[in-house]
Amino acid sequence: MNGVPTYHTQLLSKANVVGVGVGRKVMRGEEREERAVSVLVERKLPREQLAAQDVVPAEIACMPTDVVEVGKLTAPPPDLAFPLLSVEERRKVMRPAQPGCSVGHVNCTAGTFGLVVRHNLDAADKRYLLSNNHVFGMSNEAEHGDSIVQPGPYDGGVDPRDRIGFLSRYVPISFSGDVATCKVAKWVSRLCNWLALSCGSSHRLNAVVAEVEPNYVDAALAWPISDGITPEILDIGEPGDLGRADIGTPVQKSGRTTGYTTGRVTQIEATVRVDYGGKVALFADQLVAVGDGCQMSAGGDSGSAILDMNRNVVGLLFAGSPQVTIFNPFRAVASSLNIRIWR
Repeated sequence: MNGVPTYHTQLLSKANVVGVGVGRKVMRGEEREERAVSVLVERKLPREQLAAQDVVPAEIACMPTDVVEVGKLTAPPPDLAFPLLSVEERRKVMRPAQPGCSVGHVNCTAGTFGLVVRHNLDAADKRYLLSNNHVFGMSNEAEHGDSIVQPGPYDGGVDPRDRIGFLSRYVPISFSGDVATCKVAKWVSRLCNWLALSCGSSHRLNAVVAEVEPNYVDAALAWPISDGITPEILDIGEPGDLGRADIGTPVQKSGRTTGYTTGRVTQIEATVRVDYGGKVALFADQLVAVGDGCQMSAGGDSGSAILDMNRNVVGLLFAGSPQVTIFNPFRAVASSLNIRIWR
């Protein structure tokens, strides 16, 4: 976890920029071998429509830049509907439940059951279900022990009939605009509010975090209420070892909405701003992939495991747009939750 490079911060301050990573330079539709700073933008605009300070330089950090249009990055993507009838079975009650099927917090919509894992500190070697914080933990709003249902509520899952487990733990997500915890900031805001009150003003100030420390994972665990789960991923099979992805690595995933899809990694070490239904979170050291001739993921695929073509686990899908899929490196997920793949 290397944090956010200075040049990432500089580029993210420009209007329309939603992410920065390292990829390969594309010229006239042809991908070259040379590496470039990939600047992810919601929409490519002509230079004359941009303010001078928002123009991406041709070179930064001793590398050429490459502007890539990706749309708005969201987690989860807002539209859960997707016209693929072949994945309907993933949205129904499935026992034993398999990674790749619909699942979610009882008060959530629906995401994907990603993997069966074990926690390194559990002497009993219990199994856990892995998905995203925003699927199991409602983006920090859920409580330990809350019900997890399969299928997710959007697909008709209700508690307790379809309960498959309980929320165990999640890695909290830091959002821009969260209430500040700094004592100095709190003291200054209280002083300002006292002055405002003495002057008869009804307005009050709250100290908030303008830009928080970056997040590295969107991940959560649930413990199953029975043995009604299997580690075999739908359409993929049992996962292999912990893997690592680089630029150009072919990858595959199995998700609730788009089913089985393949793609390739196009950017590494990416810093991205992701919209969580109005709240924005900054993520660093992420991986970006595009589909092989089709959209690799859509709303409801959040929580899917990303594997290389040898079935080694390289990531956990958590965000994206119609153009790209964003996922946490699985090594960061495993470290943050102190887990390993169930084999």
